[in-house]
Amino acid sequence: TDPASFCPRRFLRHENGECTKFFPFGNGPKGCIGMHLGRREVTAILEEVLMNYSLEIPVGDSNLDSLETHWDIANQPENPTKIKVQRM
Repeated sequence: TDPASFCPRRFLRHENGECTKFFPFGNGPKGCIGMHLGRREVTAILEEVLMNYSLEIPVGDSNLDSLETHWDIANQPENPTKIKVQRM
């Protein structure tokens, strides 16, 4: 398959329960040494945002029906959904 195409089926778990297609930090003994730190930082940032901000999708601005994507540095949506962020 084409690695640049969006194909969500490639991330499904196999019969043995493993998902072996997506490893953002690598896998095995030569995996990224910063994996645990990176995951904890993302968790801490997400926790801070969810505790201190209100997130909502404005009425009529939702593009969630069409999730077409393209690759740049990362996989990005073609039509991003606007999110209203308000400090609580």
